[in-house]
Amino acid sequence: MNAGGACKVEVVQLFDLKKEYALTSAKLRLVHDIQSHIVPAALTMSAREVQIMLARLGYIDEATSLALLHDLDLDVVFSLLVDKYLGALAAEQDELHERQGAKNVYVERTRSAAALKTLQGYLERHDNTASNYKYRLGVIERILLKNSDFDLPPWLTMHYLTHNPEDLIRLYLKVGSLEAAAKFASVAIDVAMKKEDLVPRHSNARWLPYSLLDELFANLTEEIQGVQEKVATTSRGGANAKVRNLEEHLKDFKALKARLDQDIRMYLENVERESIF
Repeated sequence: MNAGGACKVEVVQLFDLKKEYALTSAKLRLVHDIQSHIVPAALTMSAREVQIMLARLGYIDEATSLALLHDLDLDVVFSLLVDKYLGALAAEQDELHERQGAKNVYVERTRSAAALKTLQGYLERHDNTASNYKYRLGVIERILLKNSDFDLPPWLTMHYLTHNPEDLIRLYLKVGSLEAAAKFASVAIDVAMKKEDLVPRHSNARWLPYSLLDELFANLTEEIQGVQEKVATTSRGGANAKVRNLEEHLKDFKALKARLDQDIRMYLENVERESIF
């Protein structure tokens, strides 16, 4: 009631009530799982802080629902899902090592398979044009930062054959996966030239930036030169096994460079041809 005696009416939207209810419910859930001395702080947490806490405690669905209601980023959710998947893989690998030497060594992969399926499901539901597919790239980056040689599932990388392939190539280069970057670039070029129905004609998204191709080619050249120097140095030391490994590595990268060189030449010819018409 104001000074004139009239009542002041405040309009509250139903959606705002839903948001506040969801946040309060999430805080009450946290109260049951955290130490008592943290409870007062938990009750004053922001929606983002509550979301992070929920995810860390394993309440992935709740953290996601809260994020969607409050328009929060889902990065913490996907980070936790990646860590859960990699953790399951590591545990299975440790179990396999422990059983080495035993007859009929077999390790069930159900934990990692389930974790990967969950991760895939979340990406399918929440990573799209609205998010600019940033979560998929974030998932790949988190995996590769932990293991740059990780063999990524095809369903995770195939997306980039038709959506900004340069994003994945740049990420491979960022984490030092030069071989993966070169191989994917060749595949992306092949798709761009042969699958006319995948990307509309004259679409800028179809062609990789020249600067990226130059960077990739320069990195391959530098890698080859570096390995050649190692071969020469190691040969003088007489380490035959190491020399053979280096020579095999050198052979692989020369083949990658030759293939990419040929692909890029054809690629540029196609770009030039399409720019004429």
